[in-house]
Amino acid sequence: VVIGAHRLGQFDLSTKGMDFLARFWDPNTGGFYASPSGRDPDTEQDLMVTCMCGLAALYTGRMEIAGAVGDWLQTVLMAQPDFPKRLYTVYTRENGLLTEPDPEDETRYVLHSDATRDENFFNPGIAGAFLARLFQTTAEKSWLDLAIEYMRCAEVASDFLFRTVRAGKVGWAASILYALTGEEKYREMAIRIGDNLIALQAGEGYWKGGGGDTPSNDSTAERVAWMDEIYQAVSQE
Repeated sequence: VVIGAHRLGQFDLSTKGMDFLARFWDPNTGGFYASPSGRDPDTEQDLMVTCMCGLAALYTGRMEIAGAVGDWLQTVLMAQPDFPKRLYTVYTRENGLLTEPDPEDETRYVLHSDATRDENFFNPGIAGAFLARLFQTTAEKSWLDLAIEYMRCAEVASDFLFRTVRAGKVGWAASILYALTGEEKYREMAIRIGDNLIALQAGEGYWKGGGGDTPSNDSTAERVAWMDEIYQAVSQE
């Protein structure tokens, strides 16, 4: 909502929205709390939540917050014990990176690059896309390098993950990195995911949500956004 309002020039809404999101920001770590009320040292901070709020900060010019999100992503990546085979995505101020998740909620905490089940494949994509946009804003190459590093998890991912609807953000990140670096591997990744998303589209034009069996407005709108990003990056050749 914040990003959409800002792009439409509704700065009164985007400013108020970003002010609200900033209430979830932890200036000690740079991450965002994944809780409506918890602010304790053991309150969890998720990669997805942090990156999406970081994008909103970028759009609204809150560069202190956006830069701190980049630092949080650096901290999270440095703490990975088995990257790029696994990407752990939840962090707390008290315990650092959480690498022993509850098996009943494991997919929230870790992405296995060789997965043969539906997992949160959007995580390397949203990290790579945010960092690439942060590089575009600041021209600090370290952010581009970090984006490329996060996307290593996608480069070794299973074919199963590439064929899920959750691959859209990876396609988005790949399209940005292709535009920035010209590296053919990102173009191929973006087209591969775009083709797979087309294959998942219903004849009536909609997409189902991740793990769902019914038409989803949210999923359909999001897939259109990623397809547009991919098309912009590869259509001029």
